[in-house]
Amino acid sequence: MEWGASLTKGAWQRNSNRTTNEATITALNLPAFVADVIRPLLLEIQRETGKRPPVGMKLDVEGAEYALLPALITNGGLCELSMIYMEAHKEEFRDADGKAVNMSIAEMDGAFERMRRANLKCGVQYTHLDDETYIVGYKVPLPL
Repeated sequence: MEWGASLTKGAWQRNSNRTTNEATITALNLPAFVADVIRPLLLEIQRETGKRPPVGMKLDVEGAEYALLPALITNGGLCELSMIYMEAHKEEFRDADGKAVNMSIAEMDGAFERMRRANLKCGVQYTHLDDETYIVGYKVPLPL
């Protein structure tokens, strides 16, 4: 759909019968990947060097953030990151079949803040960022 792509047909596409460039892809369980792959790598680097390297994630998943962000919060994977830049899509981008978490972006922001207050070792910075801001020359700050 032009600039957007989706694994599901969300409400934003309901009035369109147009399908372009269908592709078969292998899905990745991102929360499990962060917990099972990224976390052990970071712990190994920390053991070897005495410090943890900064890790940034750009998340633009065309509405799947309604399921991914709560999963990253609950499995602790979000705290493995130094910075997460997320493009927050309108709520009509959620799965049309209702499988996505029924949580608004404002509710996710609140859950994120509660998680950080409950875990003082969690230093992740969380920023909403549209990934097309590079067009107007916006420079994304890197985690340090």
